[in-house]
Amino acid sequence: MSDQQFVLTIISITAATGFGFFILGKIFSLIRLRIEKKNIKETDSDLQEEFEQFRQRAEKRLQVLESIVVEKDESNGQALLEDQTGEIRHSLEDQPRLKNMLRS
Repeated sequence: MSDQQFVLTIISITAATGFGFFILGKIFSLIRLRIEKKNIKETDSDLQEEFEQFRQRAEKRLQVLESIVVEKDESNGQALLEDQTGEIRHSLEDQPRLKNMLRS
């Protein structure tokens, strides 16, 4: 075997081995992506369930707050009507004042 044939054989074996590792690497990366994609779908469904529970809790809180505001508006509206007719007068000192709790 001449030197040229020996070098050519070594180069072809190296190229074939490199190409084989490249193909195996791509196959394993595709398998890994498939597994990750499956895990992401499961995580998305978990996140969707958590979001749905959060949305339901938030809606319940909003309904409670709206009912409180409506009750207060109804009681304030009645007091205002009585005030306008002159039967009952409420002074501003009787009403609780709002304070800015952030500025101390």
